[in-house]
Amino acid sequence: MRDRRRHFREALGFAWDGFRYVWRTQGNMRIHAGFGVMVIALARWLGFDAVRLAVVMLTVGAVIGAEWLNTAIERAVDLVTTRPHPLARLAKDLAAGAVLWFGLVAVVVGVLLFGPYLPDLPALIARSSPGRLAEVGAMLAVGLALVFTGIRR
Repeated sequence: MRDRRRHFREALGFAWDGFRYVWRTQGNMRIHAGFGVMVIALARWLGFDAVRLAVVMLTVGAVIGAEWLNTAIERAVDLVTTRPHPLARLAKDLAAGAVLWFGLVAVVVGVLLFGPYLPDLPALIARSSPGRLAEVGAMLAVGLALVFTGIRR
């Protein structure tokens, strides 16, 4: 039992190391996370029910997960070969294409979920309490800061 707990803690440590590596080195990860924070803030502000919010969270998670896998594939290819090779490039292009695909699907999901609210947006803003608008504004600011730190790199 003791070995299992130690193994589990070690596995969590390895996973945390991977998280920190991707966060530190991949600007696109911070961009995806920033947009994710903003989308989740808007979903909460609009009062999405649990199912709609879950769809938003799963969609954001899928895009971020695809970025993680893209980074892993890129690093594995770099480990195997340092010289240009058509298959190495194809592997990297396919991984990047998967991120693009998940991003496009996320946009479609966003249009489907947020689109119906767009015509009523001015009225929704007018009816919101200042405290609620400040909360959403703060989350949007955090999201934008993440996006800009990702772009800056």
